[in-house]
Amino acid sequence: MKKIFPVLEKVNNAIVLAFNDGFAKYAAVLIQSMLKYSSESHYYDIIILNTCISEENKAGLSSIVE
Repeated sequence: MKKIFPVLEKVNNAIVLAFNDGFAKYAAVLIQSMLKYSSESHYYDIIILNTCISEENKAGLSSIVE
């Protein structure tokens, strides 16, 4: 089993999502909402568990948080 390590040094909140291509657009809406309404005084580490997400959807999800 792979170990998952935080991307940020300070992580106050870990968010774990598991979905496939059929739910990628809903996950994108969730991530956009989190970015818009989350507190700037907290840090978030978004972890996406996947086995069936296309490269196109992966790129789209990555572009949201860049």
